[in-house]
Order: sequence, then structure tokens, then C-alpha cells
Amino acid sequence: MAALFDPLIEVAGRSPKNKLYTQKIPKERQSEQFKRFREIEVDSTHAVPLPNGGFLAKLKENDYEFLVFSAPGLNSPEVRNLEDALTGVEEFHQVEFDETMFLFCCFELKGLLNLRLKYRNPELADDILGLADAESYSGHSIYDLRDYFNPVYAFRVDANNKRCGANITEYALTLLVHQPNLRSPIVDRHAGDRISALMGKTACGTDNLFQALTSSQWKYVFLDLYRCLESLYFFPWIRELKGALDSEENVYSLRESSWSALGWSPKEDNSIKKLFELVDDKVFQDDASEVDKFSSLKPDSSPPSSYAERLYSVRNTMVHHADRQGRSPNPASAADYRQLCLFLCAVLEAIHRDYSAELS
Repeated sequence: MAALFDPLIEVAGRSPKNKLYTQKIPKERQSEQFKRFREIEVDSTHAVPLPNGGFLAKLKENDYEFLVFSAPGLNSPEVRNLEDALTGVEEFHQVEFDETMFLFCCFELKGLLNLRLKYRNPELADDILGLADAESYSGHSIYDLRDYFNPVYAFRVDANNKRCGANITEYALTLLVHQPNLRSPIVDRHAGDRISALMGKTACGTDNLFQALTSSQWKYVFLDLYRCLESLYFFPWIRELKGALDSEENVYSLRESSWSALGWSPKEDNSIKKLFELVDDKVFQDDASEVDKFSSLKPDSSPPSSYAERLYSVRNTMVHHADRQGRSPNPASAADYRQLCLFLCAVLEAIHRDYSAELS
């Protein structure tokens, strides 16, 4: 009960002299509610904040999986469009965010389920709490209390749905793909759509894509896209080994064998050069031409390794305090990082298109 009233108490700056509670409900409904409290499960690893002040959480109740999300930064048409996408494209079933879910989330998701802006007015919050000071007080209405908080939307994900069992960042990424205004305000529509289109593609982990789309600065968007590329550093070496051995083993199994038997791992600077040798020349002719960091390179005369070196040096300025070669390249601006992000999208798209069968 404290979790339900604490946000209002914090805003009002005081607690009523009488105990706060909700209005009584019929015993049979109370019994059903208590039963459901024991059945619903959620933990902090199954909840994520969204850039606009909202959140997404995954609840489990018996054999069902539920998504609950709040998006206070969206207007009514944007919410309806997102609901249509989730019930249509994703085949989720919209359900009521009922009183049991509401009470449960107040307790388990503290700091994520927030008061509407209107009720963050101290005088209004104090008036709401002040009801408890009256002699006739019989508890606050649970439905009124629910309306004091930002609206929450709930969807059931059935066991036969392709998304059922997904981790929370995959679900969150799904929301960001369908509703651009849930993404970080720094990520413009064009770049956001390019990053979103990488969902499900080779080496593009949902955690990295979600973090890229919700980052507060372009350099962090770049770093998460770079991590997708980094996960492929093994590929050109193991691909060559597979060919030399005339092996039918897939590249991941062969990589695991090399790691466990030889302690082998690819060296970063050489690996990105070797990986870029596999990338379609069209990426360097078209997408690289927009990147200021590549302005002195010429697609017809500069080898792919030249682009790899420039990209790797930018990455090193982010992750290393000191440059190992004694050189410190000019730091990239936000605009530079955005250009590099679009280039990375093109590289990842090309690798998926040309090598997804080998990497599946």
C-alpha cells in the first residue's frame, strides 16, 4: 500500500495523519486478487526505461506472458498507431491494465510507473491525500489512483507467437521499430529507421540495437553499432580455415573448437581490415563518400583496409585513454559520428546480404 501512495506523498511533502488505504472490494474479488498477486512474476531484468520517461516490462502469469508499457511522450494518434502495429503486425492481444496489474507494478516497478505531470502539482497531490483526513474517509478509489499515474497499456503474448519468450530488449526494440517517437530524441528518423532495419540481421544483437536507438549521444550510438561489427571479427579467419580444411563444420562450431583447443582469438586491428575485404565495393563507393573521416580516401585507389584503419582509430579514441601508437586522431563531432553510424549500417547490411547463409 505504501508503494501506491508514496509518489503522491513525495510530491505533497507530507503524509496524512490517518492511514491511507483503498476502498473495500467484495471478498470474492479480493480473494482472486490475492491469488493473482502470488502468480504474477516480474523482476528488474525484465523491465527497461524508455527515453521519453516511460517504461516497458514483461510480466508472467501462469502460462501467459504480458507486456505492459507506458509512453507519456506519445500523443493519442501515435499511441493508436502503435497499438495497431502490436495487435496487427506482431499479433499481440491487447488487454486491460487492470487493478491487480496496477497494484503489482506500483510495488515491483518503483521509479518506472510515474505520476502524470498534472498530479506532480504539490497542491493537487496534497488535496488527494487530504481525503484521508476526513472523518468519513473510507479509502481512495483504486481506479482514481490508477488515473493519477501515466497511462499504461497491456498486451498478452500467446505461446505460439514468434516473439513469446523473447528478452525484454527484443520486445523494447519491437516498440522502437514501430514507433520512432519512442527513440532517443537525438536519433533522427532516417538514421533511426536504418538502425531499426538491422533487427534480425546477422550479428546485430537486440541489446546493441536497443542501446543505439536510446543513447543520449551519437558517439554511444556508434559504439553499439561498432560492437555488432566487432562480433564478426572471427569470421574471415575461420572462413579461410574452413576452406583450407575443406570442412563441413559451420563457422561458429569451428570458432569454438579453435578457442577451446588453441586459445585462439582474432586480433582487432588486423581483423577489421580482413573483414572489410569481404564487404561489397559499392559500400565504399556510395556510403563511405558521405563520411568526413574518409574524405581523403578514394574508392578506386584506397583499399578497404584504409577505411578499416580510420574506423578503428575513431573507436580507439572512445575506449582507450591513451593512443598506443602515440598518435591522437582528431575527435569526431556528433555529425561525424552520425555519418559513421550510417556507414556501419551499410556495412552490416552488406555482410548480412552476402554472408547470412554462412553465418546462420
